[in-house]
Amino acid sequence: MLTEQKPYYPPFRQLYMTRLFESADSFVTRKNAAKTRATYRYALLLFGQMKFGDLSNEEMFKKLNIYMKKANLQTVIDDIYLFRDDLTKKNLSIRTKHLYTAAIQSWFSSNNLQIPKSKSRELRGHIRPITDDKAFTHETARRTFDQMKSHVSRCFFLFLLSTGCRMGEALQVKLTDVKWESDPVIVTLDETTTKTGERRQVFLTTETADYIKTVWLTASNQGRQVLNNRQRYIKAAMNKTNGLISSGAAKNAHTTSDDDTRLWPFTHVTAHRFITTAILRAGQNEKTKNGILKLHPHSTRKFFRTAFGMAAGPDAAETLMGHSPGLTSSYRRLEAEELTKIWKEHEMALWINISTEARLALQTKDFNAMAIIELRERNDRLEKELISLKRDLHKLVEDDKCPIDLEDYLKRFKV
Repeated sequence: MLTEQKPYYPPFRQLYMTRLFESADSFVTRKNAAKTRATYRYALLLFGQMKFGDLSNEEMFKKLNIYMKKANLQTVIDDIYLFRDDLTKKNLSIRTKHLYTAAIQSWFSSNNLQIPKSKSRELRGHIRPITDDKAFTHETARRTFDQMKSHVSRCFFLFLLSTGCRMGEALQVKLTDVKWESDPVIVTLDETTTKTGERRQVFLTTETADYIKTVWLTASNQGRQVLNNRQRYIKAAMNKTNGLISSGAAKNAHTTSDDDTRLWPFTHVTAHRFITTAILRAGQNEKTKNGILKLHPHSTRKFFRTAFGMAAGPDAAETLMGHSPGLTSSYRRLEAEELTKIWKEHEMALWINISTEARLALQTKDFNAMAIIELRERNDRLEKELISLKRDLHKLVEDDKCPIDLEDYLKRFKV
């Protein structure tokens, strides 16, 4: 007896007959970096606003879920073009439009509605974003560092310059992620916090490690308490937040907790403000065509790629930065032992608080030149101190408080 056989469907037909569904809520809570999740969420809300008008976030996500259950490939292609045009009306930069459009396409793809490559290229167009922003140089980095008024901003700035981390990655580093006893000091970035979703290790320069340990993590007496500056920062932030909430000045202020285990216990907004304020104080206020500062917090990452890449080669720089393969023609994964050796040999390329001459002398191991430079710098410091003392002495004479004959004193000591 013949049995009725079920028709065979190729895999691609089965895929579209039983399409997977990922809700908007699930999509924006994936295990991505916090900044990526925020971008996905905002892109979906903008897309929903275009489709359904102004709604609360909760209602918007319900509407988006209903939309996705009913959508087909032609629907989403039509809507992604409408979304691109809607973003253009908002006068957003090309890079931002590409970012939000790619986020929506990613949501469509997770629901088995993959937009064809030809359409995807057409959506992006042939115009590439113009990026005329800058990387920090040793000079501009030092100038910015000098304008930072707090221990926390200086330590965090040096950390970014030394590691080449993205700011979001740096803010997720825990105290236990740093091996202070190792040489060089190793910082482990967890796979749940990196943009690539891969665990990686970075290093701290001797300059940065010593500064952070001394200034940020070394405890000292403060009244009856023995606290380090990190603990003092948390305490001050808690008092400020509680004061704002109790006075009614802030309803949804970020609450800092004394059990925060992060090395840097503050938000992305606060970190951004630390660096941007110092950049402006240093008079570095030149802007791009899009109206953003040419020097900005992400310029620390560009500094790392340029300074360390020129000294140690692009492979080492790209590996430490966590860039994907293919960004350099000769890219390869470097073994940890080899990477450590390269780092120890070239880390001084990232130091900012020494002169260019001294850095080059260290890199070439020209110790005679280094000794001459140190003597010259010491002489310059003593000359400045002497000028300052002379100024103070003149002031004492003018105020009739100097008990000696100033002219005789200056002749005797050849000041």
